[in-house]
Amino acid sequence: MSCVALEQLAAAAAGEDEDALAHARACARCAALIGDQQTMRSLARSLPRPELDLDHRTVLAAELMARADALPRRRTRLVVGLGAALAAAAATIALVVRVASTPAPSLAIDTPAADVPPIHVPDRVVTTEPAPAAADEQRAIVQQTADADLTRDTTPERDLVTLRAGRLSIDASRTRSLQVLAGSTRVEVARARAAVTAKRGAIETVRVYAGSVEVIDGGRRYVIVAGATWERLQPTEPTTPAIAMAAFRDGWTALRAGDHAIAIAAFDRATDPVVAEDATYWAAIAAERAGRTDDARRRFADFVTRFAASPRIAAARAALQRLSP
Repeated sequence: MSCVALEQLAAAAAGEDEDALAHARACARCAALIGDQQTMRSLARSLPRPELDLDHRTVLAAELMARADALPRRRTRLVVGLGAALAAAAATIALVVRVASTPAPSLAIDTPAADVPPIHVPDRVVTTEPAPAAADEQRAIVQQTADADLTRDTTPERDLVTLRAGRLSIDASRTRSLQVLAGSTRVEVARARAAVTAKRGAIETVRVYAGSVEVIDGGRRYVIVAGATWERLQPTEPTTPAIAMAAFRDGWTALRAGDHAIAIAAFDRATDPVVAEDATYWAAIAAERAGRTDDARRRFADFVTRFAASPRIAAARAALQRLSP
């Protein structure tokens, strides 16, 4: 029996993939991996929310997911302590993880949070998983769809995939890093698990399942954390200030009427600098009101990057915290 992909197991742990759940009922290995995911999700939800700014939150999320993913895949008891001290000249953050392994004769998955469906699996013999190879000795694990068109170039200095079409599932959580290149977009996957989709030589989406991933697109750098998805904004036609203002008015009218999809499309057409800042912000608001959480998170992150001096920057950062998974 062929096991499902890692991102499907991550989705199953969140109750979003029924096929993977059905497979895990008959596969003890996949059930154990789902159990690890469920345990980590429950532990993460139980942690108190630290009073940190967005940059520190991003760093902590990436480090926590990377360290947790490197733990042995057996039942564990985690004690996590977090301390932070800020000074005028420097900031220090310490993350302490103590792990005590507790072998058990039964492989029933630890009770997850209420929103994660439980899975029953039969008993099996627990074996010790071998230590992972050093990061500089092992290539990242890459799975591709049948229609994928790519070239992989691995040297002692780098591991590079040039992706022209298709979808890749990448596990670089315990290996050396991997770069995915398509057109002017580059994705850096280090100590993370992610899926990258490309069409006609351009990266369309990057979804992160563990750790964090850097996307460099058009000279802009985005940090995508676990649970978030980066999507390419569709290019817009050249516009004039008058056309942009008309599009903004259309978006504002649609937003007030609750027609969020129409509002987003109109705001996206308002690209002239005279109104681009307001249009970008209100398009993110419309996406959030429409329940498009990943899209809203990406749009707020783009706003923070492009308009750091905006009077709405504090509201945009607050929205990013509010939308964090």
